[in-house]
Amino acid sequence: MRAVLARRLGEKWSPAWVGAGFVSPTTQVPSTIEAWIAFGLALVTYYTENPGYEVPGMDVAAAKATELTDAAGEWSIRCEHGGASAEGRR
Repeated sequence: MRAVLARRLGEKWSPAWVGAGFVSPTTQVPSTIEAWIAFGLALVTYYTENPGYEVPGMDVAAAKATELTDAAGEWSIRCEHGGASAEGRR
């Protein structure tokens, strides 16, 4: 996904990356579940507003971002309630 975005936004972070969820001056994917969920939601918005940027054959699309963000949110809820281990999913 990052490589697909880099073709449009450039290899190095710039303010253009903010719309795709990379809000800090890096193109590194967030490491905490909370930040990952916010990042996923930003990607959903980005690809919904820019459908021509999607590459469905590579799972780079709003629908896939929604699917993964929903799964991360569900996993986070399970962890909060003792149903899954945060360490077990890494």
